[in-house]
Amino acid sequence: MKTNFKFLVVLFTLASLNFACEVDEIPETDTTPPEFSFRISGDGFEQTFTQEDNFENIQLNLRGNTEYDFILTGSDQGGVGNISFRFTTDNIQLISSVPEPWERSDNGFSTTVEFNGDIRNPTTGNILAGTLITTGQVSQNLQIGDGLLFQVIDFGGTDSTSRNVTAEDLTILIGEHATELITR
Repeated sequence: MKTNFKFLVVLFTLASLNFACEVDEIPETDTTPPEFSFRISGDGFEQTFTQEDNFENIQLNLRGNTEYDFILTGSDQGGVGNISFRFTTDNIQLISSVPEPWERSDNGFSTTVEFNGDIRNPTTGNILAGTLITTGQVSQNLQIGDGLLFQVIDFGGTDSTSRNVTAEDLTILIGEHATELITR
């Protein structure tokens, strides 16, 4: 039954990828920062992070050679210009495909998955669901300062003079330990 439930959750999430609300009108000036949500689950752990979390004082411990499902959302009522998610490829691999309109780029050091909004047809946000696996040498704990980087940028209004940016870096530690969130 658990497998069927997980399948239905993934199916619903994938179906909702194409359901971003259109923006009625981009404001002339947008001073409200965009928002994001990152939900990660696996190894008996589940946690949702948002821009409200104190990223300077938390660390996510991930078990080595373990799969984790995630859902990333980015939103802004005045329209989303860009949503991005980046991680180092030596330690984490994206094992699920990236659906359109999301794009994936690898530079040999890191992987970036991003959504680029269209100011001529703005939407309030988008959702990405997928699966990551931790990789690499795990006999020793490996702390990654630039573990999971999240960024959402809006259009800044029709005058586009100053785009609002919300960006956070979630420090992770990969090793032979339980998956857990700790306070540093």
